[in-house]
Amino acid sequence: MLRPANIPSLRKFYLRLLLVGAFGFSTSHFAQELDPSLQNRPRVLKLTLKEAVNYVLANNITVRNAGMEFVKADTAELKNLSQYAWTLVGGFSKTKTNLPLNNNNVLSGTKISNDRVNVGIQKNFQTLTYFSLELSHTRFDADAFETQAAAARLGAVGSYLAAPPQYTDALTVTLGQELLKYSFGQTEKEKQKVLQQNAVIRRDELVNILAQLVVKTLVDYWSLSVYDSQVETFDRLEKNTKNIRDLTVRKRNLGLSEGFEVNQWNSALTQTENSLERAKLSRSEAERNLIRVLNVDPSSKISGITDLQEKVPNDINPTKDYQYALDHRIDLKNLIRQRQIAELELKIKNAEDMPSLKITGSYSTRGQTFLNPQTNYVNPDTGMMSFKYPEKTLNFALSYPLFDTGIQTDIRDAKLKLDILSKQETELRTLIKEELDNRYYAIVAGQDLLETANTRKEEAEKFYKGVQARFNQGRFTAVLVKSALDGLIQAELQVAQARINFNVDIIRYELARNSVFEKFGVNVDEIVDTIIKNEVARAQQATPSNN
Repeated sequence: MLRPANIPSLRKFYLRLLLVGAFGFSTSHFAQELDPSLQNRPRVLKLTLKEAVNYVLANNITVRNAGMEFVKADTAELKNLSQYAWTLVGGFSKTKTNLPLNNNNVLSGTKISNDRVNVGIQKNFQTLTYFSLELSHTRFDADAFETQAAAARLGAVGSYLAAPPQYTDALTVTLGQELLKYSFGQTEKEKQKVLQQNAVIRRDELVNILAQLVVKTLVDYWSLSVYDSQVETFDRLEKNTKNIRDLTVRKRNLGLSEGFEVNQWNSALTQTENSLERAKLSRSEAERNLIRVLNVDPSSKISGITDLQEKVPNDINPTKDYQYALDHRIDLKNLIRQRQIAELELKIKNAEDMPSLKITGSYSTRGQTFLNPQTNYVNPDTGMMSFKYPEKTLNFALSYPLFDTGIQTDIRDAKLKLDILSKQETELRTLIKEELDNRYYAIVAGQDLLETANTRKEEAEKFYKGVQARFNQGRFTAVLVKSALDGLIQAELQVAQARINFNVDIIRYELARNSVFEKFGVNVDEIVDTIIKNEVARAQQATPSNN
């Protein structure tokens, strides 16, 4: 019992302790409010699988790179169309000639000047038709009979033959047409189809990249779930091992166990702690990989792994899915397109071996005067508008390749390519059937393994609880408890792994029949269009001078 003299000092001690606690609590609470580390906590992503799929399609770097490549998919097609663009042409030429005065040059003159300016438009059409419209102006000037020496040869008449500069203007229309080769542009249309099909193939390759990336993301997500299960399991194992170790220590103090049993549990606890740390390290590495795939802030954390299945989905039917895969598999669709391209290329090569007959005609309305160039445009009698002095031209050109080994080699190679692609298409259809069957059998076997693993886990858990209860009563040794605990841990890990493997088999089956996006309700066409529009917008912003 405390003495009366000590009571005041004891009250002072409790009072000080109360004040320190009160001020300490408020100070720590205030520090938490101002602590920037608490305000800038890492972002935690809690995504369902569907949200993760849309997130990776919107942010992944691989998707952006593929989108930039697809922006260039129509490059060859656009370049090929450039040959059919309207072209503005023009030119200027100036010629001066000096000749000696002799009998041959009396009529033509010794100093001749011939200047010509022209401007016009021209265009090639896909029907192999050529069109051009040209406006030209020519100034011709010669000193014939202008000098006394030249005029003297004809006497008094010579001076009257001298002429001022002559101006000739013309409006010329030219048309050309290929009559035999390339079937009035049919071959050019087939070339354009080839380029368009190549662009479609590259677009579908982008869709295939997206599908592969989605599957990889889901596998990474589920792998993270496996590591979460390992961390949770080893954490419980550590706690159970520590409890048994402490219980063994108490039993040793009572003489109910031996000292080496405590050493055994100390060793088991150390091993469990090491396993827990390795599981945490593996989980952290898997999380970083998933963050990289999602392209989010590196300081973010991933949580909320959901949507795992444990039963075979009702919509899986290998027979119906085979027909679905034949209509939707991207590799098969692209192979069919490649075969169609090979057929077009064979037609194009055969067209190269055909004869060519090209007809070209031109009509030119002309005006000529010694007054000035304007007279050729306004004089109704001698100007261009009178159509009195036209110039007409008609030309036929025939060519035919004889014994051209290069063309024959191209035809041979095109036939071989078509034959190879046809065989590959037949083989791929068989492989798709085998792949779907194998994936389906893997799903069925995975469900059996998962059910077996769950049963084994339940039995191992019952066995461990029973052994632990009897161990507390002193009926079983620590060795048996440790063995039962190890069996339970292995059973739990096998359940987690079997569940993930089962879901991976399901998503790979969806990939085999190309229904990944339909499964998660993703409009892949809209996604691809958005990616392309974004990349085009970025490209235009990067090069504003080319807009």
